[in-house]
Amino acid sequence: MLDFINQQNIILFGMIAIGILSFILQVSFLVSLKAYVKASENMKTTQKKLFTNLLRQFETIYELDYKINNVPAYVDKYLLKYKFLLKPITTWQVASLRTIGYVTCVAAAGLFWNYTKGIAGQRQVTILFTYSIVCAFLLLSQNIFGVKSKIQQIKTNLVDYLENYLVNRLERNRIEKKLAEEQRRGSGVQEDSEAELLDEVDALYFEDTNKGKKEKVSNREEMVSESDMEEDMEYLMKCLNEIAASHDSKNLEKSDEEIVEEFIRSLLG
Repeated sequence: MLDFINQQNIILFGMIAIGILSFILQVSFLVSLKAYVKASENMKTTQKKLFTNLLRQFETIYELDYKINNVPAYVDKYLLKYKFLLKPITTWQVASLRTIGYVTCVAAAGLFWNYTKGIAGQRQVTILFTYSIVCAFLLLSQNIFGVKSKIQQIKTNLVDYLENYLVNRLERNRIEKKLAEEQRRGSGVQEDSEAELLDEVDALYFEDTNKGKKEKVSNREEMVSESDMEEDMEYLMKCLNEIAASHDSKNLEKSDEEIVEEFIRSLLG
């Protein structure tokens, strides 16, 4: 079987296929990475789940009164969660070097097999030439894609947003919450004092009104007693006049009337 693989140049095609497959995967990863670079430049409106979770976790840590002293390290650690085709971001940073390693193994296996079979010359030269072309292509694609520079750009954007914007906003919100709580406590104390003052005013008002009512009642009673006294006096004077008339006498003299009135007043008093 190994002779068939060697004769049909499957080793050469295998190296080329590995190089092309690696190139296609790196292009796909690069497209995804560019989307994350663009999202990291607009963190306020980003919809990337990786970044939204990062912001939510960062805000939660600050709400618990914990501070992240080393934000770059925190971002580096969090970006390890980013995976493309189930592989972390660190794997894709060295994808070309890993592919060169696989191609090297295939080329070494082909050269060793040809050496053991005593096959030399053109076939070994062909394997080495193909190997060098594939390696050069992979190294060139790695430099052209600039995966490391784009990952570093994402880290820089995230650190800049967290340190220069989000931290300041969270600190400002924390200060505003403290001030609101202090004002709420102060307003609560003031409301209690105002309520006490209103209760005292109401108590005084009720006392004054009760006193006024009592005075009005006493005045009314005095007025009623005086009016009753006058009516009684008039009624008695009328009776006396009728008695005098019935005995065919004239009205009482003024001095007599005064004596009678004083007598009646002394009785009623």
